[in-house]
Amino acid sequence: MGAGGLVAGRDCGECTACCVVLCIDDPDIQKASSERCRHCVDSGKGSCTIYLQRPRPCREFFCAWRHLEMLGDEWRPDRSGVFAVLEKFEPPELPDTPESPTMAITLMLTGDPEKTVREKWFVKFVCANIVSGQPVYLSLPAPPGYLPHRVLIYSAALTAAARQSAEPVLAVLEQALMFMSAQPFREQAFAHSGNNVSH
Repeated sequence: MGAGGLVAGRDCGECTACCVVLCIDDPDIQKASSERCRHCVDSGKGSCTIYLQRPRPCREFFCAWRHLEMLGDEWRPDRSGVFAVLEKFEPPELPDTPESPTMAITLMLTGDPEKTVREKWFVKFVCANIVSGQPVYLSLPAPPGYLPHRVLIYSAALTAAARQSAEPVLAVLEQALMFMSAQPFREQAFAHSGNNVSH
């Protein structure tokens, strides 16, 4: 790992996924989900017109691909269609878990969700995390002005099944995707104002 827990030698390159999909409600910056930040110029190579003066949330944020070496180059969000984020885990109490994990990984499906959840590399990653006790959320991006969907992929039975086969995990992923696809999105209400960069 490099400085600040980042993978050494890895940079964002042309990927600007975080400048688009994130829903940001911070005193320094506000942005609707699924709207490109007005400072993000995409002309074949993503760039930020205020990069050196960008707000604190932008300076401090890195997706899970920048943090986790286990996510190979193919996992870069603009290549994989998966925007992975590490975040503090504050769940309802998990059954049969001696110590509650402190971090979770959210896998937002920004490409073709139905195709992605059936990919072997994706199911294998989810299986490995479930077996190791790492909480995994499956997420769908929201239209502009709404909040993304998110479902926790966990149960004691699923953890046990994942040790034997990937098939039960694939079934749960498909069910979670169907469930989210059928739900209405909740409107996003900003608590802060003054620097809305939604395009």
